[in-house]
Amino acid sequence: MVDFGISDHLGQPIHIEHNIDNKSPVRKIFRPITQDGLIKLYNEIEIINWIFVDNIGMNVEERFEIFICVLEQALLKYFPEKNYLERSSKPKKNPWFDESLRLMREQLKFLSEVGKQYNRAEDLENYRRFTIQYKQAIKIRRK
Repeated sequence: MVDFGISDHLGQPIHIEHNIDNKSPVRKIFRPITQDGLIKLYNEIEIINWIFVDNIGMNVEERFEIFICVLEQALLKYFPEKNYLERSSKPKKNPWFDESLRLMREQLKFLSEVGKQYNRAEDLENYRRFTIQYKQAIKIRRK
């Protein structure tokens, strides 16, 4: 869960299970929220000319539409979309390789691709730590 520090509302994580027999790889699109992007977004918001907010020649809806458009453009600029190919779910060859390990493997692949795209020390460290957790989980399941 990422806290942007913009609102006092907290995100509510939910878990929804679904069973889809999809054998082909799935391309997942995401928009990573990075510290660098947040800093640039905050700087961009500080230098924007917000004079249109007080423009009495426009009605409230027009001003709000411009406000949202300005924010959306800044968000799209500093948090570009990334994508990765999720491995297909194949029949289990090993009875010990369960759904939780499969999800960990997908998370590991995701962290690997994020690390390659950004090449930041914190992403590489997250990948390294999660690799250790994944290997430990495999050892436990094999026993």
